[in-house]
Order: sequence, then structure tokens, then C-alpha cells
Amino acid sequence: MGTATVRRRGAPATAPAENTENEERIVEVQDSKGRVFKLKEPSPIAQYRLAKILGPELASNSAYMMMVMPLLYVVAIDGEPVAFPQGERQVEALVMKVGKSGINLLGTALREHFGEEDFSSQKDDLKN
Repeated sequence: MGTATVRRRGAPATAPAENTENEERIVEVQDSKGRVFKLKEPSPIAQYRLAKILGPELASNSAYMMMVMPLLYVVAIDGEPVAFPQGERQVEALVMKVGKSGINLLGTALREHFGEEDFSSQKDDLKN
């Protein structure tokens, strides 16, 4: 007869550190048309990717960037996932999809839920 060695698994040598600061928090808000927007704070790399796809001319346009930066927070509208735009036309399509009521909602929701007053500091990061 063969022998078996039984090894008991103990607790890991180091427990994972609690990381409440970087938890992926998703906020749901509703616009004046009744659409439900799911919002999540974008990663810093998302901002750089946006600048890359828009190119230096648009990325250095502060008015344009302040309009499109809030769109990075939108991860779903009425349960339909919103993909990260892959080009300028997709950014414009997302602006059209979000619409005026969504844009108004984003301004308020980002202040209330994410502490964003404006996107000036992020815009400056994108230009560099």
C-alpha cells in the first residue's frame, strides 16, 4: 500500500493589506431623462490614453479637455457598458450619447461623489 502525505494549508505568511483608498467604487446616478449612469473614477493611465488618441492639438485645448474628461467616468448607461473611446470619432459619439442632460448630470455627480471641482489639474497632466 502507498503512503500519502497530508499537508495542511495554514494562513498566508503575510495577509494582504487592506486597501480602501483604491477600491473600485461605482456610483449610480440618474439624469433628467431618467437614464441611469454608472460612474467610476478613471485610472491615471486612462487620461494619458485619451490624450494619445486625441493628439497634441486637441489634448492641449483646455476647453475641449474640460468637456471630455468627465466622460472617462462613465462606465455604463442604462446597464449598457460604455467602452473606452479608441479615437476622436468615438469620443464625439460618446458626447452625443451622453447628451446635454448627461453632461449636466456629470458635472454635479463628479463634485458630489468624487470631489471633482474641475479638470484643470488633470488637463495640465495631459498636456505634459
